[in-house]
Amino acid sequence: MIPFRFGVVPYINLAPFRRALGELLPCEFIERTPSRLADLWKEEKLEACILSVADIFDLRLAPLNGASISAGGPVASVLLLHDAPPFVWSRVALDPASRTSNLLARLLVPLRWKNEPAFVHHQDPVAALQGGLADAAVVIGDRALRLRSSRPTLDLGDLWKETTGLPFAFYGLFHGKVPADGWRPFFFTAPIDDLNRMAMRGELDVAAVSGGFYPYLARRYDILRSGASVGRGYGPLLAARSPRTLASLAGKVVAIPGETTTGVALLRLFVPDVTTRVLPFDEIREAVAGGTVDAGVLIHEELLNYPERSLARILCLGEEWTRRTGLPLPVGLNVIWEDLHPELKGRVAWSVRESILYALSHREEATLWARSFGRGPSSAVAERFIRMFANDDTVGIDGSVEAGLEELFSRLHAVRLAPRVRSLSIVEPERPPARIPAAPDVREPALR
Repeated sequence: MIPFRFGVVPYINLAPFRRALGELLPCEFIERTPSRLADLWKEEKLEACILSVADIFDLRLAPLNGASISAGGPVASVLLLHDAPPFVWSRVALDPASRTSNLLARLLVPLRWKNEPAFVHHQDPVAALQGGLADAAVVIGDRALRLRSSRPTLDLGDLWKETTGLPFAFYGLFHGKVPADGWRPFFFTAPIDDLNRMAMRGELDVAAVSGGFYPYLARRYDILRSGASVGRGYGPLLAARSPRTLASLAGKVVAIPGETTTGVALLRLFVPDVTTRVLPFDEIREAVAGGTVDAGVLIHEELLNYPERSLARILCLGEEWTRRTGLPLPVGLNVIWEDLHPELKGRVAWSVRESILYALSHREEATLWARSFGRGPSSAVAERFIRMFANDDTVGIDGSVEAGLEELFSRLHAVRLAPRVRSLSIVEPERPPARIPAAPDVREPALR
């Protein structure tokens, strides 16, 4: 029997798989680095191989279901070695052995530390780091295992786990419980301020964005009927170390989770003369408690966690919005690229709604999954937060939410905080047509 040529990486983490496969198939194992395996595949010199995720997408290949080299956290063999804090890096040396690890570094460093160093290919990234040609180096495989105690390291698997997460509403889609008929979702997660800016640059087909930022996106994106986060008498919250009035914040420093969030839009409406300082949303509570800022706009789980640091609530911006307008606050929206085919947009809207319905009907498992990507909230806090922002309004916004959107956009435009939105363009869910079973392969009987 001719041996089956199987491309493998020469790393210890593949040893169990390689041994088991060798007992089942007469394989000729071809050892190469991940990037070199992709080259051999292109040259049609392999029947099967282990490929990096980046190469699978680049080559438009179908991965084998149920088989992968994956990590749910720290991996120890995909590292960033460094000699300085990430926020001061100016050059990062990339490892020629792996395209996926390099892509991870390019993605995570700007997201986590708001720093965009030059990412430079080096034949030997460790030598570049040691020689002062780089501030950090991507290193993978057994070499990473050997060097991980030689200097400070960041585990890219751990960073990915900490940085990314998928919301409760997408549980059904992510796990294949709900079909994505005619399209294939590729999930990307980031802080909401980053998602707003990516959508502004037109980098996403479907995105979760801030309701208060949508006027800047209205010419490029339509609103999906499903997927909104709506506050009915609640929403982003303004907190300080001790009780104080809104008027006392004039000229004071308020920490905000990015310039593009709905909470900040409301802050500008209600307290226009404050000085702001941008901080990651999950660092604002500590900054307020430590006195480095006078107050902070809290979003996400921090809405419920702030009493743990004995902070005082100045004002619930969502509650104040409803008091002034009598309308719900559309905190967040799901939007879709306007130029996509109308039928495809309807199918995406249908899949999003079905995913939300699935998560709501399987709340315990969906909540547990969503918490695994979260920032450490207790089960009670996580459940309460999900009930606040994943509910009937998430399944589909109604007329009152549409009125809230129009009023928010009108007020922001009136004080020159946003461009005018002349009309709402909302995509309704459209169920994909039922699949027609293929006709059986009927052939004429052979003549005798």
